[in-house]
Amino acid sequence: MAEPAPSAAIGVARDSGDRTRMTSPFSAVDPEALALARALVQRPVRRERVWPVLAAAGLLAVSALAFATAMIMAPPLVSEHVAADRAS
Repeated sequence: MAEPAPSAAIGVARDSGDRTRMTSPFSAVDPEALALARALVQRPVRRERVWPVLAAAGLLAVSALAFATAMIMAPPLVSEHVAADRAS
């Protein structure tokens, strides 16, 4: 007596071999509950804060303007003309 092949079970229809097709259109899993579970498992999305970056950029702009103003308004380091000393 020949034994049946291991892939063929008695009383079960053969598989079509198509792995993309589900065997049954019905599922015991509730799609809404599955969506809720996936949403709870995912990490929360971190939003990037813009205010610290804008504050740092504003502080740098103000300090650059202050240094530029100080460079323009500061008196020169040498108050005598060097050319006058060489002529005499």
